[in-house]
Order: sequence, then structure tokens, then C-alpha cells
Amino acid sequence: MTASISRRARRPESAPTRQRLPAVVAIVAACLALGVFGWIYLRLWGFVQDDAFISLRYAKHLAQGQGLVYNVGERVEGYTNFLWTALLAVPFLLNWGLVPFLKIASATFALLSGYATWRLGRAALLKDEGGPHPLALLAALLFILNPIVAISAAEGLETMMFTFFLVLATALFCEESRPGALPWSALVAAALAMTRPDGVIFGVWLGVIAILWRRGRRYLIAYGLIFLGLFSIYFAIRSWYYGDLLPNTFYAKRGGSVALLERGWAQLLAFIAVDNGWIWLAGLVTLFSRRTRAVAIALSGIVALRVAFHLWSGGPWMERHRFLVPILPFLYILTIQGIALWRAVPLRRIALAVACVLMLLPALLSYPLEESRALGYGFALRRAHGALGSEIDARTRPSAVLAMDDAGLAPLLADRVTIDMLGLNDRHIAHLPGAFGKFDVDYVLGRRPDLIVLVASVPDPVRDEEFLIGYHARIFRSPVFGASYRFARRFDFGPGYYLLAYRRIDSSAVPADF
Repeated sequence: MTASISRRARRPESAPTRQRLPAVVAIVAACLALGVFGWIYLRLWGFVQDDAFISLRYAKHLAQGQGLVYNVGERVEGYTNFLWTALLAVPFLLNWGLVPFLKIASATFALLSGYATWRLGRAALLKDEGGPHPLALLAALLFILNPIVAISAAEGLETMMFTFFLVLATALFCEESRPGALPWSALVAAALAMTRPDGVIFGVWLGVIAILWRRGRRYLIAYGLIFLGLFSIYFAIRSWYYGDLLPNTFYAKRGGSVALLERGWAQLLAFIAVDNGWIWLAGLVTLFSRRTRAVAIALSGIVALRVAFHLWSGGPWMERHRFLVPILPFLYILTIQGIALWRAVPLRRIALAVACVLMLLPALLSYPLEESRALGYGFALRRAHGALGSEIDARTRPSAVLAMDDAGLAPLLADRVTIDMLGLNDRHIAHLPGAFGKFDVDYVLGRRPDLIVLVASVPDPVRDEEFLIGYHARIFRSPVFGASYRFARRFDFGPGYYLLAYRRIDSSAVPADF
């Protein structure tokens, strides 16, 4: 693969003005897409995933000067989104509304991702038949119009920040083909790696592509110094601060097991189904065309690496598509380019229109159900976990210790030391042997939490199978638990999901009538 090939794949060519997309059409199309995104996003305002509140708890302690920690005095890295968590300290510092800031920031990065998709399309697509602008805009519009994007943004996690940095880094990289260009892509790639640890593989991949494209020695050295230098400094500081080479969540979840691969594969098939992903096969044509092969390999590699990570990790815990959403811009660009290589212009335009409709249709048709599920989840989270956290904050002493699994909204509102029994924010549990879901009953009870929250499928569980999490039954059956704890309150998430709060009998931090 030579530099001439990569330059040929992006060579500027003149085109008749009449073939350009009129500016007014582009503006109207963009405004319509933004309107659809905004309408969907506002409808999802009441939906935030519980994990987002874990980052907010870290951000709160950071803003208060107590460190980037979950529990004050315990340096445990129970998040995997450093830059996003650091950004969330802003509303605490400025006394702004937490959820509004979270929502606006996530929506902003979603729209910026659309802009980055357009920019990548301009840099990566062939400039034949009227220039790249209509096709680049088409890829951006597909991204913004896909309801999966709005739902992923509404979750309140780092997905949209990660997507923006990934697409922008690739776009800048494709634009840096001219001699003497500075590798600004390396700076964005470093930000990507600091947004999620798995982002580092994409910075490395772009470096490999730079070598394959035979970019100058000066560029390669600068790219390596900027990307590896910035990331190495960040990695060294966080490793020193937390005392672990990898985030605590890695040790808690691990990856690569057969069960995780099976779950990740099932989620991948669902993602393909909701996007009519068989149409993406049209993008394979770009790998066999001499004019597009260089760029296609770069973009396809990003898709392959992200899918591999998704399978290895088992996908997101809540089974939404946030690990796969970042590859949508690349899939859209490859698909559009593959169809655009057809020689018959009228057939090509019809095929593009049909492909775009088909790629969006399943997600649009399934959106009402997804919206209902998301809003139902958001309401139930506030009703159960929100009420639990508020009650603890209002009625217990600051010295109270809480133990529970859903370690987001309730611990944030409770503002008490919390033992995360899943181990995401607990070093001891995370480092136990085994896969995600490991537990240590003696350890949890040995810390004598004032409140222990168990999760059951019935309001008054008596059988092991009535607890939704296996080791909750082990805790419930423990003689120590039976002798020391009594049922205090129930918080109803919904049918089949109940939070049961048990108070330690001799607790002085939690009132007896809690």
C-alpha cells in the first residue's frame, strides 16, 4: 500500500457546479435531521442509565477536592471514562443542574459526532460525480437520524464523547496527507484513549495506517510523540494514583469468556437487525477497488477492532448498543462509497436512496417500544433507587455505611460510604478470582454495613430463586446476616424487581423506624 494509493483515494477533482448539492437543500436537510434528533432526545429527557450516576459521584468528590474517588479515602478506579467524568465535575463546581448538564453535554457530543462524520466523509469519500459533499452530508444525516444514537446519548454515559473523538481523529488523519501536515489527529487520539481505555487501540491503528501509507518520517515521529507521550503521562499518573495498571472495572468484569462472547454475539446480531446491517455488505466493494482500498482498509479496521472489543467484553451490561454506536459513521461512509462506485448513475442514485431508507427503517419502527422501555426504566429508577438514596440522605447519620449492587443513583443521593457488592467500585471484590458476578459474603458482612440492599423478584422472598442475584440469596441465608439484620423498607422498581433494605439491628447511624 503506497502513499500514491492513499492520495489517489482522496484526490481533489473538479466537478460541474450544477452537480453540486445546492446549499439551501443541504441546510434544509440538516435542519430537518436536527429537528428529528431534538424531538426524540427531548422525549427521552427522563431517561438516564444508573451507571451515569457512578461517574457523577466520582465527579462530585473531585469538585469537592476529595479526589477522583467513589468513597472518600478509597482510591479505586470504578469508572472507564476519565474525560467524561472530569467534565461532569463542572455542574458541581458551578452549582448547575446535574441532569440538565449531563443531557446537554451528551447531546452536544452527539451533534458534534454528526459534524465529524460529515468531515470524515469529505476526507475519505471519492470526489467523483459532483464532489463528496452530498455523500458526506448523507452519512452525517443517517447518523443523526438514527434513533439508536439519540437513545445512546440520552443514557448519559461517555458514548457520544467517545464517538466524536474517534470519528474526528480519523477525519483529521485522512486530511493530513499533504506533505508537512501536523498530526493533530494524534492529539485527538490521545483524548480518545483518555475517554475510554479501549480507545488506545484506535490511536495505535492510525499509527499503523500512517506507516502503511508511507507518510514522512517527520510525521510519524510527531504522531508517536504526541499520541504516546500524552497517553503515557496520563497512564502513569492514573496508575500511581490508583495503584493498579488497569481500571478496577477490568478486574471486576474481565472478558473473553465463552459466556461473554455469546452475549456479545447476540447483541451484535440485534444491532445488525435493527440497522438492516446486511446493507453494509455493499461497503465491501471499497476493499477491492484500487481507488478506495487504502481508505477502506483504515475505516474497516476501526470497525473490526470495535466489534472485536464488543465481543470480548460481552457488550454493555444493559444490552443497549452503546459499544457499537461509534462504528455507525464508518459503516455509513463505507456503504455509501460502495454504492457510489456503481457505474450506472441513475441506478446508483436509486440504490443510495433505497439503502438509506432501509438502514433507518427498522430503528425508526422499533423506536416507540424502545422509548417506552427507556422512559419506564427512568421512572422506575427514580421511584426506587432515587427514593432509597433520598431517604438515606434525609434519615441517616453521615457515618452510615450502605451495601448494594446498583451503585449509581442511590449512592449518589445518599452521599454515604457505599460497598459496591458487584465489585466495580470495590478493589477487594474486583480482584477475586472468577468472572463478573463474583462475591465475598464474609467480606461484606465483616464490614458491618448499617444497611444492606438485596434485590428480589417478589416483595417478600423466602426461596433462593426469588433473589435476582445469586449471591444475594447467600447473604440472606448467612447466619451472621440472620442474627444481625432485620428487614426495614421495600422500594418497588417495578413488577419482578424490588429493592429490599435490611438494617443492622445495633446500628446507631440508621433509626430503628427507617
